[in-house]
Amino acid sequence: MHLTERASEVGADAMLSVTPYYNKPSPLGLKRHYEAIAKSTDKPILLYNIPGRTATNIPPELLAELARIEGIEGVKQANSAELRQIEGLELYAGDDATFARTLDMGGAGGILVSSHVVGNEMRRMVDEPQRRAEIDAGLRDVYETLFLTASPTCTKAALNLLGHEAGGLRLPLVEATEEELAAVRAMLVRHGLLDSEEASSPAAAGAPAPPVQAHSA
Repeated sequence: MHLTERASEVGADAMLSVTPYYNKPSPLGLKRHYEAIAKSTDKPILLYNIPGRTATNIPPELLAELARIEGIEGVKQANSAELRQIEGLELYAGDDATFARTLDMGGAGGILVSSHVVGNEMRRMVDEPQRRAEIDAGLRDVYETLFLTASPTCTKAALNLLGHEAGGLRLPLVEATEEELAAVRAMLVRHGLLDSEEASSPAAAGAPAPPVQAHSA
């Protein structure tokens, strides 16, 4: 819990706490784990349930129990099969493709990959509910392109093409291939984020940035 304590000390506003991975803790183990995290900070805690990456799921009934722990205020739900409101928890989409559905069921929002690239359009899904389905349909190719390979490979490629100097990746993640980079570039052009001349210029050729030791998740 020392990382949670340290994050609080350096000024984090809230904690996003991913489900423990590898050792597949029991429901009781998960409860004790989150009780200990909650005791280590006075900041709000958002659970992050992503069984596809951690091999451990927090089912709805356990989420309801965790909601009773003081300080736990929401869940970033990346298990689309169990996307639902839980009493006592704010619901946030954990997958780009479920953002519109999360909002439709009264969720608080999302913590999403595509928002790094088309954040303004995704914001419109909040502000223009009558057009939510249409906007979501128009962004499906963004969701798909950014997950052509292990994330955040294509997201960093997109950001670098847009001039944001997002840096490189650390192993075992590798830079986008020429084919992946071409798909990312084409997606940016389709959405008016990069014009065709910029996309074909040497500066937008997509040479990998040098590796950095930043967090790659």
